[in-house]
Amino acid sequence: MMKKNGFTLAEVLITLAIIGVVATLTLPSLMTNTAEQQSITAFKKLMNTLNEAGQMNSALEGFDYSISSVGTLDDAIEDGTQSLGALFNERLQVSKESSGGYGTTGQCQGDPTFVLRDGTAICLGGGNYNASGYWTIYVDTNAQKGPNLLSSCGEEGCTTKSSRLIKDQFPVTISRGIAVPGHWTAYETEGQTAADYAARYAMGIGKRN
Repeated sequence: MMKKNGFTLAEVLITLAIIGVVATLTLPSLMTNTAEQQSITAFKKLMNTLNEAGQMNSALEGFDYSISSVGTLDDAIEDGTQSLGALFNERLQVSKESSGGYGTTGQCQGDPTFVLRDGTAICLGGGNYNASGYWTIYVDTNAQKGPNLLSSCGEEGCTTKSSRLIKDQFPVTISRGIAVPGHWTAYETEGQTAADYAARYAMGIGKRN
């Protein structure tokens, strides 16, 4: 009698069960890592955009991020207005502006917010301007999509997974013509200029030296 090769129903069910368990254990981690990488990539791109905008406006128009006025999307450099709104409107691809922000969590609720055409957003909270010429703004890598939560990188920097919490919002300090990650209080505490602090970071989100 010829013996038939194949799997029994029990073997197939056990195999499927094992695959299901492995998928349950690995998929959440894979999805989290993918979301983190997307946020980091978008953040780096936005940092480059902010730096280019600040330096170009300083060279061409004679004012930069040290200006103390927030302004609105209606502000225009050609009208003689010197504000962040005029700078953003002239140098960034702003699609819309909201005086009340968006969301029920995070740093963009209730504050002036500029949404860019690539789906990122710049949020300006009250009281974020320092008399030394620093602004702390908050950038959102996917605007209203959520989760609208602030990232935290700790002292070891965002390259160390154990010390970081990467979401979709990041604090950024802008001053003169440059943008660097973090709150302006870090500059005041360490007694550095924005240029000094920027030099200690690797590509906007790396580990501090």
